[in-house]
Amino acid sequence: MAFEMYKEKGGKYYKPSVTITAAGAISLSKSCFEKYLGDKNYANLYFDKSRGLIIGIKTVDKEVDNTFKITRSGDRASGSIAGRSFLNHLGIDFSKRKKFIPEWNAKEGILSFKVE
Repeated sequence: MAFEMYKEKGGKYYKPSVTITAAGAISLSKSCFEKYLGDKNYANLYFDKSRGLIIGIKTVDKEVDNTFKITRSGDRASGSIAGRSFLNHLGIDFSKRKKFIPEWNAKEGILSFKVE
């Protein structure tokens, strides 16, 4: 039998992903920013209950009423939104970390994902 050694260390996940953390944050992967959201520091949060519960995130240039600050990682590659009040408003249980694969709506400029 000819064994081959696995040489990769750690999992690299290149698909855009959104995670709702147990602390109530909405965490956005590096590839979300690279592919869709750019280098903006604020976001508006949306929801649609007509097709199940879908959350939408749209980044904006400046802080105005109803915007959420995006806290960026040290290298600005990824970021998160302190969304506890938003998640509570929607009745989303965030006691356990949940990961989602988002979709991009280019027409609206909104990153969205279905909460199941």
